[in-house]
Formats: sequence, structure tokens, C-alpha cells
Amino acid sequence: MSKFWDRVNKCSHINLSPDYYIDLTCGTLYCLGEETHCLDCGGYIQKCGCGYLTGMSGWSWSRYKKFVKKREESLRGGR
Repeated sequence: MSKFWDRVNKCSHINLSPDYYIDLTCGTLYCLGEETHCLDCGGYIQKCGCGYLTGMSGWSWSRYKKFVKKREESLRGGR
């Protein structure tokens, strides 16, 4: 396992950034979620009402969305 995930697994995720809170939509109708950032381990914590997006990531939601958009554009031939 990488050093990042070792840190995340050992962390209690109590020291959350007071300045970082993002609302997100998971794609399920009428479901809303939120993302917070743990200052101790550096992980991004996503939670949503239906559980679809609930989990941890090393990437923020906005970074992931940009990655997916670029990947889709390259698959379409850069259009």
C-alpha cells in the first residue's frame, strides 16, 4: 500500500478543514452529498445520502471531474 493510504487508514479524520466544504451531486435523483478535507492525512471524504459516492479519495471532487472531462474529450477525438 502507498504511504498516502497508510496515513489515511491510520487517521481518525477528526481534524477537518474549516474552509473546505463542497456540495456535490452523485447522479442519483434527489440525492445530495458533501466533501470535506482531512488536514491530518490529506484525504478527501465524500458522503452522500444514498451511499453511491461515500468514500475516501486522494483527489478532490473538482479534480476528478476535470480528469473525467479530459478523458472523455480525448476518447471523442479532441472535439
